Amino acid sequence: MPIQGQQKLGNTSTDIVTSLTKGITGAVPLVGSLISEIVGNIIPNQRVDRIVRFVELLDERLGRVERTVLNARLLQPEVIDLLEDAFTQAARATSQDRLEHIASVVANGISAEELNQAQTKRMLWLLGQLNDAEIVILRSRLALTREDIDLDADFRNKHQELLAPDATHMGSSEHEFEEAALKRSYRAHLQDLGLVRARFKTPRRGELPEFDGDTGMLKAGGTEITRLGKMLLRHLDLIPDWYKH
Repeated sequence: MPIQGQQKLGNTSTDIVTSLTKGITGAVPLVGSLISEIVGNIIPNQRVDRIVRFVELLDERLGRVERTVLNARLLQPEVIDLLEDAFTQAARATSQDRLEHIASVVANGISAEELNQAQTKRMLWLLGQLNDAEIVILRSRLALTREDIDLDADFRNKHQELLAPDATHMGSSEHEFEEAALKRSYRAHLQDLGLVRARFKTPRRGELPEFDGDTGMLKAGGTEITRLGKMLLRHLDLIPDWYKH
């Protein structure tokens, strides 16, 4: 809850930070004036606004932490290091969801009974490697059974286009082929990061394993989320109430 009389962050803060940054860089010899122009023209004010919004979201999530504990935790060098990483990501965020994800990771790390800086920093790094679509796909992998899918209907309906199986054929348009290729790259990226893994069927006795015609590798029967993937979703506050696995 905001302290009484505390000034709300907004355009005034944006103007101060922008002017201060330009003033400092402009005072640096040689390249200072050039950098000052870049700060003023290339780095838009929206980036400062995003950081302000991130701080507000972080404040909301840390409201449950006892004030003296929080003040002491925020002064720790490990937390300052996390905040530096978070500010960098927040400045580049292009959606409200992304800002909320960053705030969730940092808040969960700071509010933990024992700060695990290495773990939180890794979760923040993993978040930075993913786009919003990949986060949705990762979250969808929590559903393992038909019952899970039924319980997860609202989420899956909201993202049905992204989560729909690839259904290209000889008559598909170039756009449809490109969309399918893009979604395959998202799924492959999640595997590369160790957030999901392929499931392989065990061939019956006397049968040869099936190979994928596109990759030449063993054909997977699907993918499942890994422990690392679940850790990331927990830090993002994306584990649904129905999930009990």
